[in-house]
Amino acid sequence: MQVLLRDQLSTEVGPLQWVNDQNLSGAGCADFPGVDGQSLTLDSWTSEGNLSDALWDRAVVIVAEITGEYGFGAPEVVMDRPADHEIRGTDPYGGGYQFGTARNTVLMVSTGCHTCPRDEPLQTRSRKAAQNIWLVPAIADSLSVILPSISKGQINSCDDQWTGRRDDHAI
Repeated sequence: MQVLLRDQLSTEVGPLQWVNDQNLSGAGCADFPGVDGQSLTLDSWTSEGNLSDALWDRAVVIVAEITGEYGFGAPEVVMDRPADHEIRGTDPYGGGYQFGTARNTVLMVSTGCHTCPRDEPLQTRSRKAAQNIWLVPAIADSLSVILPSISKGQINSCDDQWTGRRDDHAI
């Protein structure tokens, strides 16, 4: 989904030069104490500079159409003033995205809380994510691109830290 968003935005309201400025990260599920779960924030992407006010409405339509295909609801306006705009959307599983432009243009996507299978290699988790078995369906395709790009390393539970390397160009 992130790849589609970046590509379509770059084509229609760009050119935008997207840079990965924050890698995949995870956190526990504070809303569900006692559950071995995790929410993930996918790589965050930034393009230097502001989208003009004249292009903002078209950018919102692009984001709404693509995210809607992945189960996200209509975007909610967080900020809408000259040269400063932000929308966010959520899916029924607690996943969400933020898209905005002010000094720079930013795109972030996160999953909702999901339980983690224990003692499974990361590549196994990746295949399950792609098959929507244990992960939020709307985000699974993005993770199926990210997780296979990890060439070394393994996560054995939600609490483990990932150690290895990732090919940033695969996203």
